[in-house]
Amino acid sequence: MMEYEKPLPTSLTRRLQISLARDFERKPPCKLAAICPGCALQGISREGQARLIRDLLAETFGSEPESIWQGPEEGWLARPRFAARKVKDMVYIGWPSARGQVFDLWDCPNLPSEQRALLERIKRFFKEESLSFYNPKVNRGKVMGLAFYGSPQPHSLVVSLITRLPVRSRLLGEKIARLSPDITGVAEECEGNARGLFGEHHIFQRIAGAVYRMTPGGSWPRNPFLHQALVEAAGGIIIPGSSVAEAGAGYFLSLALSSRLGKVLAFDVRPELLSDMIASAEASFAGNVSVTLDNLRDMDKKGVNVFLVNADRGPIFAESARDMKDAEQVLLFGSDLKALAVSHRNLTRSGFRMRRLLGFEPSPNRGEALGLAEYGR
Repeated sequence: MMEYEKPLPTSLTRRLQISLARDFERKPPCKLAAICPGCALQGISREGQARLIRDLLAETFGSEPESIWQGPEEGWLARPRFAARKVKDMVYIGWPSARGQVFDLWDCPNLPSEQRALLERIKRFFKEESLSFYNPKVNRGKVMGLAFYGSPQPHSLVVSLITRLPVRSRLLGEKIARLSPDITGVAEECEGNARGLFGEHHIFQRIAGAVYRMTPGGSWPRNPFLHQALVEAAGGIIIPGSSVAEAGAGYFLSLALSSRLGKVLAFDVRPELLSDMIASAEASFAGNVSVTLDNLRDMDKKGVNVFLVNADRGPIFAESARDMKDAEQVLLFGSDLKALAVSHRNLTRSGFRMRRLLGFEPSPNRGEALGLAEYGR
């Protein structure tokens, strides 16, 4: 069972216990027992899981990675191949872009020698474990793919297993988080790009996470446990935006993390889902959380530290952010491309207000991105 610095509501604790009991039936006789209560990667033996994490990930990093990239579950389901794109000193490998050339992962001409050697090691491991990349006609329910994000330097590589089932995503997230205790979301060699994306004012105490998307439809896998594992590693809260709301799986975990960390959370959801999310959150927390769009500005003053706010409600959110900035409180926010757009043509009016308030500067030279940042003093 997960350890929390602050006590969780009994109802939530019980829900997590029930969820874990359903996902895992017994503890594995391996080192993974210290990380999760059971084995979740179907198609991989318990020993294989340990080898996968220990041999293919831990040894690969060389030092703590600076970046992490994840692709959408629906993207891997629909297109289990990869596209590669060279952007300055960074190599992106992900699902195919409408403007990008599609490569087979094992035969990608853009890979530097260090990454190619790493792929060969992983390829050998998959062969030994009788695994293959996801193909709905061949290996449904097994590992779907690998994603690499980083520069040609080996120390900045991050290896991510994108899997289909939530329990596997949770296990994956915990492994990555354990291997990366300081996920910052932006690599050191991309400091210039980061300044362009997050502004020159250096108002951010740290970047809790950033997801770079090659296509407008991409987003995080719809699994709150994966987010939690990354959150635990980053020491903050990472909320993906409307994708978790659409899945209906992330609200209770978001509230728990916000309560535990004692920080204000802004959760971007679609308007049509907001009322259902609020009702579910209030029911789960037995009336301890009350959220409406009309009282967002006063929530922190009332001791409620959770926001459920839509990206298009820019003026409401901006006033709340200004109040918290004046009070030197900590705000974490997540939004989508429309609100935190990185090109002028994508800026909505409300998104532009938020960017100006929080010190963002439009960066027309930056690619599409979803930024999730911690805003401090």
